[in-house]
Amino acid sequence: MVRTRAIVWMIATLILCTLIYATINGDLVEEVRTISALPWGIATLVDVYIGFVLFSCWVISREENLVPSGAWVFSLFIGGNLIACIYVLIAIYKSKGDVQQFWMGLGDARSERKANA
Repeated sequence: MVRTRAIVWMIATLILCTLIYATINGDLVEEVRTISALPWGIATLVDVYIGFVLFSCWVISREENLVPSGAWVFSLFIGGNLIACIYVLIAIYKSKGDVQQFWMGLGDARSERKANA
């Protein structure tokens, strides 16, 4: 998980630098109009948002409570993959190297404790 954490940190840094560059040098409204008028722009936006939906399914399946998962999903659709990186980093740190806990969250561990009690 150390390697994965380093890679996700690098990706998050790259995304953040790109967002800063775009904010300083771009016109969001005009450029979205341009992108959404192009066939490949539409294909790219559809691809990105389908990815957000898939990632959101993972978040919802990991989280035990709908309120935090809803907040993460909302944030993802507003903040994009930078939010996904933050979520993945938190999941990595919380899992403490346990790959199953990383993918499945804490729900399985709590279910097992209740069954053994």
